[in-house]
Amino acid sequence: MFDRSIPSALLYNPSLLRFLLEQRFDGRKSGDVADIDDLSFTQACELYACNEFRRESGRGDNEAFSLRWRYFCDEFPWDGDQGPVLSALETLYRDFIEECDGHIHIKLERYGDWQNLIANITLSALAAYAARANDKRGQGWSRGERERMRRERLDDNALCYPYDIAVEDYIRENGLNDAHLHLKAITFAEYNWLCALADPGRAFNPFSQKDGSAANSPLLLRAVRQQFYETYGREPARVLREHLRIAQKLRIVLRRYALLPEAARDEAAQGGFHAFLCWTLCPRENDSLRLPQRFLDLRQEETSPRLYNERAAWDNQSSLIRHERDWMSTLIDCLKDRECAGGDPWFMRAFHTYLLLMNEYCGLFIQRESQKGFYQFSSTQQMTGPYDLNDGYYLTCFRHFHGEGLQSNVHYLDARFAPKPTVAENVAQLTDMLRGYARYLLEIRERAAAEGKMMPLQEQLREEARKKIPAMVLGELLRLIPRLRPPQPHRYLHLCMTLHFIKSEWNREKETKYRYGEFRRNLQGSCRLLRKMLHEQPALSDFVRAVDAANDEQNVPPSVFAPCFRYCRKELKMGRITFHCGEDFPHLLTGLRVMDDALRLLELRKGDRLGHGTARGMDPKYWRRQQQGSIYL
Repeated sequence: MFDRSIPSALLYNPSLLRFLLEQRFDGRKSGDVADIDDLSFTQACELYACNEFRRESGRGDNEAFSLRWRYFCDEFPWDGDQGPVLSALETLYRDFIEECDGHIHIKLERYGDWQNLIANITLSALAAYAARANDKRGQGWSRGERERMRRERLDDNALCYPYDIAVEDYIRENGLNDAHLHLKAITFAEYNWLCALADPGRAFNPFSQKDGSAANSPLLLRAVRQQFYETYGREPARVLREHLRIAQKLRIVLRRYALLPEAARDEAAQGGFHAFLCWTLCPRENDSLRLPQRFLDLRQEETSPRLYNERAAWDNQSSLIRHERDWMSTLIDCLKDRECAGGDPWFMRAFHTYLLLMNEYCGLFIQRESQKGFYQFSSTQQMTGPYDLNDGYYLTCFRHFHGEGLQSNVHYLDARFAPKPTVAENVAQLTDMLRGYARYLLEIRERAAAEGKMMPLQEQLREEARKKIPAMVLGELLRLIPRLRPPQPHRYLHLCMTLHFIKSEWNREKETKYRYGEFRRNLQGSCRLLRKMLHEQPALSDFVRAVDAANDEQNVPPSVFAPCFRYCRKELKMGRITFHCGEDFPHLLTGLRVMDDALRLLELRKGDRLGHGTARGMDPKYWRRQQQGSIYL
């Protein structure tokens, strides 16, 4: 079992990225940085991997790292000029991934380490590498058979979880009873990366807001800015834009090269690609480079292929990410072939640089072990703000929870959303969600009918749904959805919605009458708006069934929510209550006290839920050992 820290450090490493950006791909320096002038590429990889190993493991001895580094270089040999990127991917593939029943899965005993690993490295490169048919069954296969297997694996989502036959059989036969998600907080990091490449200006929007309008509070806005500073240094705006510019050009060249016919790759390598990459990294220094005419258009080419400019593609996150992994997997095959043939090292370094840039940016969206506390989590979610959430986005969410088969993996999907300050805004966001749900129901009905598992919809209803769903208003959707629901016993995704009342900070200076006075008034206003909306659209009660209190658990105590929840249960007939507590606390007893208050004051019943509640299951001795010195309350 190999230590994940070395390959992880080679694929996510700001220092190594800086080293590569300061060099041409032929090994010559393009900058004048004193601390790397005397380092070869191999020495730089070892030095910066050692620094990351020390930081992650907390061990300062060189011997512990040296043994692991020696094993990595001996077991997964790599050329010092071409770099270790493919060896790092091969290491992770062997250590974490196995083949079960024709599918690739994560090894069950390594799943905990796997989750920590992909908090630092995005799944795209590993999924692209794993999709290659390099298992034992693939030996002796033709190129066409290998290509078929690769595409099947790219369509397979099994890489996200381990394989256990008892669990697989249970889900296939019975399905999971319920799952919940925060509808506006589910976005793939890879999708955000592609959005950033398509429009670099919007990638910096969460940071560039001058007031707190883009965040829930000034504290959250500061947390967003802190993440940018931690990632990009003292000048995050300039560095981020420069890195995205380089990544755009690298992607153009790498993708073009991957999709070239095999016979044309040697000519391309000897032609303008190399010169273009040198110009990409240092446009001023290399402006006099003579590029062949067929590569001159690359200097002005759009960020990415035509797919980027088609709105339908952006509506389907899965399709866009699969397209990205497809060319990346083809590129890895090309690079491995050229590696065996002693190909030019700059291809490998270009791909290595692209992965480092991608992992650097995607790190803004992923919470790591070192990032604890609510505001770290919230600032991570706030990064999704620049991207539009339409019914295509919600359709993608429903597809993922349904799964690949005709029968849904999940019976009930508890979708959570925050109420807006006006009825019109609430109606708008509910309309987008239900349009996505109507499209999902229509999609699975047509799939089941095509396979003879269900009677097809009436022709008139099908045509009406196809044409009118994008323009339907809320009332029309509420009347259409019951007609689209599959008959029993077909298992499909039942959508249930939970209102997320967002806790806010208490400001001593603004509220002089009594504590949380303004927040109590806002809760009352939200309840009145909700009552009005349900009165105008009674069918909404089939979807909006529960209430929840979310956001920082230390902001508002359960007692403040008691009148609101009592009103929702008795007057609005919402049968279920959730209250998040017991996860963030200054003292373990504080966490336990809040949980006890929620149980008693909110009158929780069978079927209600305390969210998180880790204080109840934490060993007090373990918690005490983690504390440093005094605790200030």
